[in-house]
Amino acid sequence: MANTYQRVSLRKVRLQHSLITHHLPLYFPEAERYLHSSRAEWFTALLLFTPVPAAVRQYSQAAFVKAASERLTGRKVDRARWLADFYETACQSVGVPVAPESEAVRMLRVVLEEYRALCARRKQLEGDIAARLAANGDFVRLQTLPGVGPILAMITASCDL
Repeated sequence: MANTYQRVSLRKVRLQHSLITHHLPLYFPEAERYLHSSRAEWFTALLLFTPVPAAVRQYSQAAFVKAASERLTGRKVDRARWLADFYETACQSVGVPVAPESEAVRMLRVVLEEYRALCARRKQLEGDIAARLAANGDFVRLQTLPGVGPILAMITASCDL
């Protein structure tokens, strides 16, 4: 399981770097400032919904905020204000103008879907590891330390899976 987790994590990081160094700078360079975490599934969902500024500008600001809010999960304290800011950023974007139905956007969506699937697989592996090692005392004690999750605890406790 540790090897699988490592492979999934490595592929996920490579896709994230591809998004940050190729896709976003090309089509929507201003969007990177909204990406605050490598586990930001809500951001991936937002980019799948509106991957390029032209897709955002198809809506009025109020319609965009409403439609995007319905698609996003997770905790965002002031989502309406945040989405309104995202909308304004898209309206001022200097990215390469591409149509939302273009082949380039289809490829971006393929990358985003794979990234989303890898995030889900990684989360599933973390849960499986925690469930399988719940009876291991070292594993459980290590997780009481700040910053130590199931993966680091598994590696540190030298658990075999």
